[in-house]
Amino acid sequence: MLVPGLLALLFGFFAFRSRIKGVYFSIMTQALTYAGMLLFFRNETGFGGNNDFTGFTTLLGFSITATGTRIALFIATVLLLAASLALARSKFGRVLTAVRDVENRLMFCG
Repeated sequence: MLVPGLLALLFGFFAFRSRIKGVYFSIMTQALTYAGMLLFFRNETGFGGNNDFTGFTTLLGFSITATGTRIALFIATVLLLAASLALARSKFGRVLTAVRDVENRLMFCG
């Protein structure tokens, strides 16, 4: 938390000291965000990329590249998809869809 705070303090000091406003401030913050993304998400810096999955070879002790593990992951994915579709077509799933679409109308209907 200290490093991002210091970077924000440094950026804010220079941005507000020079009185940058409007579109230029927006462009500068987007450029700084993109530069930070390039720095932290690339694996050459040693930060592990954007998800820290460098060298990810096993899952619960099973090799990811093994055929049996890949088949088990595929079956688990299909089962979760089927469960999601069954939930979406149930009464609870219709309520969730109504909440997503028009929450106010659903709230007034009770």
